[in-house]
Amino acid sequence: MTFPAGKYVRIDPKNPEALAICDYSGLPCMHKDLVRQMAWRGDGLVWTGLLVNKRFSDIPNQQGRAPLLPPDPIPVANPRPQFFQSMTWSNNPLPAWKDCQYFPWASLSNVISGVQAQTEAQRVEALETYYWGAG
Repeated sequence: MTFPAGKYVRIDPKNPEALAICDYSGLPCMHKDLVRQMAWRGDGLVWTGLLVNKRFSDIPNQQGRAPLLPPDPIPVANPRPQFFQSMTWSNNPLPAWKDCQYFPWASLSNVISGVQAQTEAQRVEALETYYWGAG
């Protein structure tokens, strides 16, 4: 009768034990020598589902751990932030963007969809009238 041979197999014909295949190496070994392969997930060790020979098991790497962050600072009661009413400069004569009128000119040419458009002088005059008033 022949028995399985291998570097990690020890068979006693009078007291046989179970054999298994290591999930990492693929080599036959004694079932009693298999251990669970663990890994860091979050803040604890979990089993990866692999049974490996003791000689091939990895030490779980600490880089798999979630970082421990300190708690947020306690907020100030009744904060009074500085509030700016206007974010415009004194040399800006233009109105705010929300107050601007939209001029639906599709192009700078004088023809839009086959229709004669305003000339450039008429467009400039309309813009000047809008921004600085009639005058």
